[in-house]
This record gives sequence, structure tokens and C-alpha cells, in this order.
Amino acid sequence: MFNIEKILLFVVTMITSAALLFFIPLIHIQIDWASLVTHHRIKVGLTLLSPVIFGAITAYIAYQQNLLAKTQANISKDQRDIAHNKQRMENYNFLYDLVKPFSEVIPLILSLPYSIPNALRTEKMYEAVSREISDEETQFSDKEKEWSQFIFRLKIKFEEKISECFISRNKLEYMLDEKTISKIDYFLRKSEEIFEDRWFSLTDSVINIENSKERIDQIKKIIADMKDLRTSNMRMNQAIKKYMDIRDIISPRKFGE
Repeated sequence: MFNIEKILLFVVTMITSAALLFFIPLIHIQIDWASLVTHHRIKVGLTLLSPVIFGAITAYIAYQQNLLAKTQANISKDQRDIAHNKQRMENYNFLYDLVKPFSEVIPLILSLPYSIPNALRTEKMYEAVSREISDEETQFSDKEKEWSQFIFRLKIKFEEKISECFISRNKLEYMLDEKTISKIDYFLRKSEEIFEDRWFSLTDSVINIENSKERIDQIKKIIADMKDLRTSNMRMNQAIKKYMDIRDIISPRKFGE
């Protein structure tokens, strides 16, 4: 261990010597060094300077401790922010997986045409759109089989997607507010209705005249309903967005921050 008294004595001696060496040449007086610098005077000087030196050391230590405390506080805050942002990212990924099926509903509905091509409007085609025709049924043409298999597979795919959406909806019920859930319910209910209307329009086109007033009104209603469905989809997405917005943690920092 260092002897603080000896160290301070050395410091005071060096300071005093430096001062004397600087000022004495300016004073043209004969000085008796032996009588000027005595052990008693050094001890008195040390006694007077010790509180100042100890105070300076204490203040310096306190200042460094304050800087250390601020640094540790900033580190703790950064760690909390990192943990919080990580949790938000995990929540975003979880919610994204739940709401992703909703975005796939409208494309499936739009994949179902309004009507059958004129060349295929036959009695056999009416049967083909009433049930899925297999490749082994030779009484149907390849085109009739292709249409039948296409629309029925699309119907199965839509039903599976709607079921997936309802599973997500049930999980979201205890995570989102009631207004958002009601928007999801309306969107899903409207999607089922429109798909059924388009399906009926497709099968109906086989036996009804395409340009009849009934058919025109039917298609106009489907178009209007699709517009309403897109609007409800937009409102649903806006309601869900507030739970998923993480732009503040992934956007580039401004210069100087």
C-alpha cells in the first residue's frame, strides 16, 4: 500500500521547489536556503495543503462515480429498450402470421369467374358445375372436366382459407379491441356471401341468357358487393395496423441522433 503522507509530502515539496526556482531568480536577495526550507515549515505547509488536496481527490472521485452512474443508467435504459423492441418484433411476427390469411381471401374470390364461356353452355356443363367431374367420366369433354375441376378445387381452397381465417379471428379476439374484431367479422361474413353469389352467378350463367336484365342486375350487385368488401378490408387493415406499427424501431435514425 502507498503511504499517502509521504506521497503528499513529495508533491508539496516538488510544488514548493518549482515555485522557488521560478520566483527566486527574479528577486535579487541573498537567501539562506538552509534556514528557509526546514522540516517544520514543510510539515506546516503539508498540514495546510492536505485538506485542499484531499478535497480535490474526493471531488474527482465523486465526479468519476457520477459519470459511471450515468453510464450505467444509460446502459440499463438501452437494455430495456432492446428488450422492449425485441418483444414488439415478436408480437409483430405473431400478429402477421394470424392476419396473413385475411389478405388471401379477396384474390380467391376474384379467381372465380362470373360466368361460363358461351361455347360450354350445355346441359352437360350444368351438371359439370353442380359437382366435380373426374377424369374417368368419358361423357364430358376435356374442357368441361377442366372447368369443373377448376371451380370445385377453388371452392375447396376458399372454404379452407375461410376456416383458417376464423381460427385466426378466434385467437385475435383476446388480443384486439371489440371494434377491430367486429370489422374482421364483417369482412369474413361478407366474403362468404360474395363467394356464394359469384358461385350462383357462375352456375346460373349456364342456363340463363347472359344479357338478360336478371343477369345484368345480378352481376351489378356482385360488383357493388366487391367494392364494399374492399372497403371493409381496408378498414379492417387500418384497425389492425395500430397493433403492428413498428416503424419507429426499424426506421433509419436521423443524422445527429
